[in-house]
Amino acid sequence: MVLSSKKAKYPLIAVVLIIAGLLLVGRGQEGGNAVGKDVQDFLSHKIGSSNLSVTDYRDVPADEVPLSIGQEIKYIAKNALILAGVSVERKIFAIEFDLQSMQSKEHVYCLFRVHGDRVLRIIIKASSKGDSSAIRLQELIEKAFPDYDVPIYH
Repeated sequence: MVLSSKKAKYPLIAVVLIIAGLLLVGRGQEGGNAVGKDVQDFLSHKIGSSNLSVTDYRDVPADEVPLSIGQEIKYIAKNALILAGVSVERKIFAIEFDLQSMQSKEHVYCLFRVHGDRVLRIIIKASSKGDSSAIRLQELIEKAFPDYDVPIYH
């Protein structure tokens, strides 16, 4: 059977996109396997060994925590599945923690993007390149959450 009509083309494209989406989504989480509460508890209670203290936190737009290319592809695929009614939509949000160095009094910001209850991405924002507090925080987070690559932005 040859599919030559335009009407037959669109359902075929939809089926291919759904299968590709299921394969992408089926390969696992968009991020690591940490739950948002785990990261919040880590930042709030276990960060003392780095000479940083949490001074404030706030909700920020999710777009302030950019996704990796792979995560972006999975995000697009999941949205297609949601639109097709195959998947359930979950809340996406981001939180920024303001951490202050007890020694230098400089601020480092740790942001994480959450989808449902899962952490998609963690990033650090530092005021200067080579900020020792940011580097130490990065090491601690990557040790506590080995599934995540935590970039530092300046």
